[in-house]
Amino acid sequence: MGRVYRRNGHWYLDYKDRNGRRVRRMVPDAEARTQRQAKELLAELEADELRVAREIRRGVHDARTNHVEIGLLLEAYLLHTAATKRYETARAWRSALAATVGGFVRDVAGRESKAWPPRREVPVDKLRGMPRRFVRGPLGVEFVDEVTPARVENWVSAGRSAYQGRTLVLRVKVLKALLTWAAKEGRIRSNPLDGFRAAARACEGRWRALSPEEAEALLRGSPEPYRTMWLAFLSTGMRNGELVKLTWPDVSFSTNSLRVRQETCKTHRQRDIPLTPALRERLLALWEKAEDPEGAVFPNRSGKPFTSNLDARFRACLRKAEISPRVVEEGGRWWLLDMDPTGRTVRQELADAKTREDAEAAMQERLWRKPRIVIHSLRHTFATELIRRGVNPKVVSELLGHTTVQMTLQKYAHVWPQDKVGAVAKLDFGRSFGTRESLGAEATPQRLNKTGT
Repeated sequence: MGRVYRRNGHWYLDYKDRNGRRVRRMVPDAEARTQRQAKELLAELEADELRVAREIRRGVHDARTNHVEIGLLLEAYLLHTAATKRYETARAWRSALAATVGGFVRDVAGRESKAWPPRREVPVDKLRGMPRRFVRGPLGVEFVDEVTPARVENWVSAGRSAYQGRTLVLRVKVLKALLTWAAKEGRIRSNPLDGFRAAARACEGRWRALSPEEAEALLRGSPEPYRTMWLAFLSTGMRNGELVKLTWPDVSFSTNSLRVRQETCKTHRQRDIPLTPALRERLLALWEKAEDPEGAVFPNRSGKPFTSNLDARFRACLRKAEISPRVVEEGGRWWLLDMDPTGRTVRQELADAKTREDAEAAMQERLWRKPRIVIHSLRHTFATELIRRGVNPKVVSELLGHTTVQMTLQKYAHVWPQDKVGAVAKLDFGRSFGTRESLGAEATPQRLNKTGT
């Protein structure tokens, strides 16, 4: 017998499916707002699972097949994610599926337009009526039975030279989620990728934190308003999606804090973050120039929140601050310039490179094992610097909006080489008898003679 419970303002269902596996899912507000509605929905789901389980035992479902068109399956799944997932998640999953099995383009008057579903949030009922046309993806499959582990593994192997390991793993994960959902809904007989796991590259594309020297160089080399945006990331630890949706009513200069609203937070947990003096002064300067006192704190030129173009701006600022790896030509030879955690520029010669294209390819080949710097690295920098300065990890976890301290310590607390040196220097074992004189007057000259010093 299943149960319903409430968490973070949403109702959840806890029951067992037709295979006896435990299922826990959130109920959208459009389907159930009260406990009674949630219980009624749970009863319908359990009755449907019981009916299908009985039909399977009687052999009614033996005729089911995996010869189902990918386009029809993908269309139903995208509408399902649009109704049950956060908009940012649904958009990311659409992009991941478009890179594997395919996607849709809007067909307006016989002409291809933007991707479907669109980049803006649209009600599901309106999405159903939009004209669209299916475009096959890189896997080149038309039916589900053409999706095989060997085919997916070959696609992953071909993409390892162009994509980070995390990108490939995410795309395979979303593809498996599509097929798992279709199997549970009874649209296909079984998931052909059940138990399949792509062999990722040794590098998982991890992100690293910026050193204090790199952070200062980034702020000095960035124009406004991006300098204030990077400062806000470094001083609050907010996620990208949280900062771009920050509005002026969320900023309180009287309490010297800003609020991350529940609807903009990834974990649906509202939190307040204190402002540093430097960030407060920069926000006050922006407030005095703001045209809309109820609008976004960091609007783009059209007055709307930033989207994907913020990533390109961040990479441009990294290059201007000479933080990101780059190639230069000097004296007819190509060099790779990179910055180590101490802020020192390291030069490596690319001896086999003849053109800039060759140099760029050689740089990617040398750096694919190294963690990258992205906008999310600023959030990692916030957590790392707080923990380095002795702040309680529980406090850091609360500021980041994590559900557990383990998440903060495992993924966000980076360690610099100088931290290891300082930690070991605090040990005092053997100081009472570890002097050279305590080893004996005869032992020291013999050892020095052997080493030749």
